[in-house]
Amino acid sequence: MNAKMRIFLVVFVLLGIAALASCNLPKPCTPAMLVAPQLQSPAMWEVVNSLQPSLTWKYPTVIFGPSPTPTLVPASGGSGGGGSVPGGPTLVPGTLPTLAAPVPPGGPFEPVPVPYFYPHPPFSYFPYFETPYFFLPYFWPALEPLPYKFVYTTASCSPQGYRVSLQTGPNFSDDLGGNTNNTHWSPSTPLQPATEYRWGVAAVSGGGVGPFAGYRYFFTGPLCECTPESLLAPTLKPLPASVNSLLPGLSWDYPGDCLPQGYRIDLSTDPSFEDTSLSGGTGNPFTHWGPAESLADCTTYYWRVAAVCDQPGGGTLVGPYSEVQSFSTQKMKVCPTLTPLNPSFIPSLDANCRKGPDVQYGLLAVAAAGQEIPILGRNPEGDWFYVRLEGNLLCWIARRTGETEGDTDQLPIVEFEPLPTRRDRTGGCAQYTDPKTCWSVMGCYWDSSNERCMKR
Repeated sequence: MNAKMRIFLVVFVLLGIAALASCNLPKPCTPAMLVAPQLQSPAMWEVVNSLQPSLTWKYPTVIFGPSPTPTLVPASGGSGGGGSVPGGPTLVPGTLPTLAAPVPPGGPFEPVPVPYFYPHPPFSYFPYFETPYFFLPYFWPALEPLPYKFVYTTASCSPQGYRVSLQTGPNFSDDLGGNTNNTHWSPSTPLQPATEYRWGVAAVSGGGVGPFAGYRYFFTGPLCECTPESLLAPTLKPLPASVNSLLPGLSWDYPGDCLPQGYRIDLSTDPSFEDTSLSGGTGNPFTHWGPAESLADCTTYYWRVAAVCDQPGGGTLVGPYSEVQSFSTQKMKVCPTLTPLNPSFIPSLDANCRKGPDVQYGLLAVAAAGQEIPILGRNPEGDWFYVRLEGNLLCWIARRTGETEGDTDQLPIVEFEPLPTRRDRTGGCAQYTDPKTCWSVMGCYWDSSNERCMKR
């Protein structure tokens, strides 16, 4: 073979390789093929030092296969250890991977997870990713005989751009976002310092918008120094005198030009706050908080807030408290009132006082034996009494646990919250990616350390 022929063959091979590589490049997605981007930074509740922070995300590489679902077949026969791959390639005995058929125009397409290791080039050490999306080429040069051949139909795509949403807290009524062709974006004008923001991203392609990924919340700095002089008293946002929710949301503002590391919230039926069993904290500069469990109905509560921070030498520094405010819960239409003619209940032994007229309701307090307790009402069956304990605590006590004095036949029937019905939600708590939505769902709470919605 002369030199010209060798050069011709080398050029021909290189052009062939380039053509094959271009065939495997992702094509623009149709709107139906778009998936949600994966948000990277800022992390949830992160405090950023820049007023023009870089918001970054990544778009998962996806392969799409047609339905119905093929099955993974080992070379030796039988069911094998891998099981089936939904919408993925079928492995059958052979020597070289081949392409079964072209992708049908318009789909149908489905994301294909490929959680397997391939013992031969070029798949020698492919790991199983947390989001297992792979793009597999149609074929490649055989470097050695393979025990399987691929028979499958796939398509891959990439979005043409992204739509970024950026909103200012606490109302999140504006939109400071924009569009970009990259997987990162920064606001064109500086953000406000010491302010809460939330952001999210959606891929766009073919004139359509894909699933929205968000929201994540972050704060612009700076953080306050952890000294008594740096921490200020928060300003509470008053609640109505009566609230019709047993899980009210408490909000406040911080008057300084910096952000504290977190807040402590005291909530009690006692204005002196000797009982702190209902108190809690945010663990971050978030200026909203709510009790973990339902409060008692027809009860007055007092609350206050203080900024906190971790001291360099250890321990927590609590700043000055806000003013004390109060509110009353009134879920039922009319709260029972105490009159001189109310009958009374005397527990024979220490008796549990609960949130509702059943032992399945949560325990609120224990009524000491022998004390005289005013009765405000009863349930329809008359086997539970609605009573008022010390500290203005209203709760239910079983009639069988003591004796009564006075006429109980004329007691009003008191409304109460029914026991919650357990429901199987598709996806469970993990389906909620927005902390505020997560907290609003009964039985769910937001785990800020792992940035996911969890079941209580």
